[in-house]
Amino acid sequence: MCGFVGSVSNNSIEAGIQSALEIIRHRGPDANKYVIYKQKSKYVAFAHARLSIIDLSNAAIQPFESQCNQYSIIFNGEIYNYQEIRDELKCLGFTFYTDSDTEVLLAAWQQWGLEVLRRLIGMFAFAVLD
Repeated sequence: MCGFVGSVSNNSIEAGIQSALEIIRHRGPDANKYVIYKQKSKYVAFAHARLSIIDLSNAAIQPFESQCNQYSIIFNGEIYNYQEIRDELKCLGFTFYTDSDTEVLLAAWQQWGLEVLRRLIGMFAFAVLD
C-alpha cells in the first residue's frame, strides 16, 4: 500500500519532507518523490511512496500534476469505478496520458471539485493542491 505525506509551512521544508518520505519509504518500494510548491508566503510539500498496481509506468508517479499545472495530487487506495468516470470525463473533453486512477481522480477534481466525492466508489485517501 502506498504512503504519502504533506506539509504546509512558512519556512522552507525540504529537509523535513525528505525525512518524512524516508520514514514511509517501506510503504512504496516502486518510486519515491516529493515536490515543494511555493504558494504566496507558504511552502506546500507533497511526498509519495509508490507501490505500483494499476499503471506501472513512470508517467503515473506521484505527486501527480494536472496538464494545466494548476493542480497536484497525492493519493492512496483504489477507485473501483475509475474507468466509468474516465469515460465520462473523456466525453467532457479530457485527455488521459496514463492508465492510472490517480490521473482520473485529479481530472474529476478539476471538473467537479468536492462534489466528486459523491461519484467515487472505492477505498482511498488523497490530498489535492488546488
